[in-house]
Order: sequence, then structure tokens, then C-alpha cells
Amino acid sequence: MPQTPGFKILRKLDAGGMAEVYHAEQESIEGFRKTVAVKKVLPHLVQNEKFLRMFLDEARLSLRMSHANVVQVFNVAKAGGSYYVIMEFVDGTNLKGITEFMRSRRTLIPIEQAVFVMVETCKGLQYAHTLTDRSGRALGIVHRDVSPPNILLSKQGEVKLVDFGLAKAADQLEHTDPGVVKGKFSYLSPEAVEGQTVDCRADIFAAGILLYEMLSGRRLFQGKTDYETVQQVRVAEIPPLSRINPAVPRDLERIVLRALAKDLRQRYQSAQEFGDDLYQFLFSHGLKVTAFDIAGMVKTVMNESAGPARGGGSAGIIDELIETELQKLTSLEEGDSPFRGGQKPLSVEEISGAGTGSMDSLEDPRGWAGELDDGAALRLPQQPGGAAVWRESMPTPLPFRAVKEPRAGGPARPEPRAPARPPDPEPAPPRKKSRTGLLVGVLVVLAAVLGVLVWLAFFRDK
Repeated sequence: MPQTPGFKILRKLDAGGMAEVYHAEQESIEGFRKTVAVKKVLPHLVQNEKFLRMFLDEARLSLRMSHANVVQVFNVAKAGGSYYVIMEFVDGTNLKGITEFMRSRRTLIPIEQAVFVMVETCKGLQYAHTLTDRSGRALGIVHRDVSPPNILLSKQGEVKLVDFGLAKAADQLEHTDPGVVKGKFSYLSPEAVEGQTVDCRADIFAAGILLYEMLSGRRLFQGKTDYETVQQVRVAEIPPLSRINPAVPRDLERIVLRALAKDLRQRYQSAQEFGDDLYQFLFSHGLKVTAFDIAGMVKTVMNESAGPARGGGSAGIIDELIETELQKLTSLEEGDSPFRGGQKPLSVEEISGAGTGSMDSLEDPRGWAGELDDGAALRLPQQPGGAAVWRESMPTPLPFRAVKEPRAGGPARPEPRAPARPPDPEPAPPRKKSRTGLLVGVLVVLAAVLGVLVWLAFFRDK
């Protein structure tokens, strides 16, 4: 049975309640090497048929995706009873790392950069939402977990969506159980909390939460308990953004509020519509921002947050065991079915239909996700009425290019330049003495001397 090339584990990148992610190097024939990320499903989850079917659904969807704003999945494979996803390695950090860095510095992402990150996120979401099968039929994909850890930002300024682990397509055989809430509680939509069927507008609501939090520097929905958080999402009461951050223009606040509309009919109906309004905001206010700005921010955050590399340069015992497993990695397109006996190969198209075992063992998927929330919110001093005191708690100096405060009446005007100082006049050349004047002077002196001599001679004769 053919095998994939060997992998060398370089370091452990992350770990959660569902999987571990490693930075690895794939070696092929004649010394060809490629840097990849390897996602390993935790062993206890592989034993559960329901979870494994959901994982394989994710694999089938991910293998179909190819977009600049979505992390590319190269292969899904099995080795030693474990399942692996081989994917593009994004050299950078995630939005969670960026916001935590800003929080530690008591500052914010510049407005234009926050908007740019959300525009790029919308591009990835629009692609996933409109993806079709070979016959042109829409798959109806919904990410369902648009949250800070799943927005990756690279050192080149790229913004990429990752982890469609909770994504649902209309044609997949593993359907979500009615009434079961999936996703991080703080980034759910009101309709998801109510147990209703969700569509692309649930992802738009989550994207609106991300933009609100980038612009405000505080969490939007976060209760003391999971129940309180869910209740806050259900009510969907949005504190005025401009009260928290007066630098946010009113038209940008209106865009954010529309993305966060509780009424589905009032919310943006597509990620493209949301992203287009954000683009229009940048253009109308004359705000210039590119991937170069994002790259600078990412590099600054990574350099200032750099600590000892996890795992160091050499692999530990666990890493060595995983590396040994990866040498035997077999693509699921060629490997055995995880549910059927025998040696029948399992194609990518068949992945989603593998197995129909009992679904009673994991009624609530929250235990799969480990941390349900991703860190404490930025705690600001509170006024007696509950409003955050912005100026005292959030100083304006930024470690990057300062936020441009656009004019409300139209494009920002360039600052008037001081008039150029005229050059100093050149010094006049020295005047040349007149030769005629000099000659006259000499004659006068000679005449005076001659007169004196004549006078002396005359009186001496007398």
C-alpha cells in the first residue's frame, strides 16, 4: 500500500480539547522538503464514532477548499490508529495572540488595520459560503466557529481562516443533533443559542463580534458563567461602540451594528455585503492600509512576545513517537475505512458517509472543545452607570502607526504644508577699486610733496 513521505516534527504549536498541532517538515524524494502543519486528533476521540464522522466531514470539506484566505489542507491520513490532517503552515500568530498583546499594552489595533483584517476574513467566509460541488450545487457550508484562535495572520500580512471542524454542509450525512449548541459560547449567534437552524448569517454575526472587540478592546459577550454568556448572546444587547472608543466613526459603528443585528432580516445577508461596506468605509475616509501594515503588526507582536520555543530544537520523547508514527502515514484516500472491516479503500468522496454508529455517547460536544472561552476580557474601570471609562483605561499611544481619525464630512485632507522658505540671496561680489581714483590720489600726494620741497628751497635761499 503506498505511503506518504516521512515527516520530521520540529515543534509543538498548539493543543486543545480536540487535537494537537505540530510544526513539521515533510521530506520527499531526492531531499525535497516542505514545511507543513500536522493536526493530530486526540486518541480518546478516535474511539468515538460520532466524533470521528464529524472529523471526517471536516476533512472532506477542507480538501475541497482552495482560497487565499482559507488555510489549505493537503491530505488526511491515518497512522497507528491515529488520524492526521496535513495542512498549510502559516508562519505568524492568530487574532487571539494579537488582541492579548494589545490588551497587555493597554492599547488597540489601529482602526484601519482592524477593518482590513475583517475584510480579509469576509473574503474567506464568502468563498466557503458559496462553495459548490462538481455539479455546481451550493454546499451550504457554515464555519460555525469564527473566533480569535481561528483567524491566522502571517508575517507576510495574510489573513486566513482555519479549522472548519464545526462546519456543516447541506449534503453531509452527519447532521447536527437538534438543539445541540456548537461553537465557543462568546461567539455564537442568537439563533444558534435558540437551537435554530443556522446559515451563513451566523458566521457574519460572529465576524461582527470580532470587529467590535478589535475596535473596543473589550469582550462583547462574557458572563461569569457559561449560562450567563449564553443569556447575553440570546438578548444580543450591544453597548454603543463610540462610547467605549470615541475614535470610531459613526458610519463604521453602523456597519458593526448591522452585522450584529439580532433580527436576521436586518443583518447582512452575505459576507460579501459586509466586506463591501467595510471597503467603502476605508475608501470614503481616505484610510490607506495594506498587507504590509498587517505584516508589520504581526512581526512586532511576535518579536516582543517571543519566549523560549516550546519543545526546543530537538524533539522530545512524545514528539519522537509521533514522528515514528508519521513515517507510516497512509492517506485515507488509499487506506482502510475506520468503521468497516476488510481492506476496502476509502475515497475522499466516501469519507462523510463512513459509519452509522450510535450517537448517544456524546450528546453535548462542549467537552470536545476543551476551553470554551479564550481568556479574560479586558477589564476597564467602570462608572457608576456601568459605562467604561475610556480615557483613563485605554491610552491612545500605539506601538505601530497611529490610528487615523477620519473627518466625518468626507475623505481625510492632507495636513497643510508650511510654505517653503525662499533661499537666501547670494552675497554681492566685492567692488573693484577704480584705477582712475587711485592715480588721482597718487598725483595729489606727489604735488603736495613737490610743493613742500619748493617752499623749503625758496626760504633757504633767502
